[in-house]
Amino acid sequence: SDEGFFSGGLMGRIVFRGILIGLSTLGSFGTVMHMGGSVEACRTAALITLVVSQLIHVFECRSEKRSLFRLNPFGNMKLVGAAALSAAVLAAAVMVPQLQVVFSTVAPDMMQLLTALGFSVAVPVICGII
Repeated sequence: SDEGFFSGGLMGRIVFRGILIGLSTLGSFGTVMHMGGSVEACRTAALITLVVSQLIHVFECRSEKRSLFRLNPFGNMKLVGAAALSAAVLAAAVMVPQLQVVFSTVAPDMMQLLTALGFSVAVPVICGII
């Protein structure tokens, strides 16, 4: 209770993970563009990467000492429910035609989706290695 909110190097970890999430989002956008995707497809891939990375990150934040891969993902069912709801909202924004207009998204093809998800998973993998 005497320690600050960002004590023990927490601020450094937050900044490092934030930079990795930003770089993975840019990497997703650039990779889909290199694959010949439209600007809308690139933006959609970047959105998917950003949101999924954040959803993964919220599970990483459950412990300061143990990596995501050593935590029980179902240890906090309210968190699991909130993450599932957020993922459903993301899927709706990307797949429902009326919401595609509102969010300027397009339905990604399989390679674009796998690229976005791959960049999303890269952040916890890198953080687990380092």
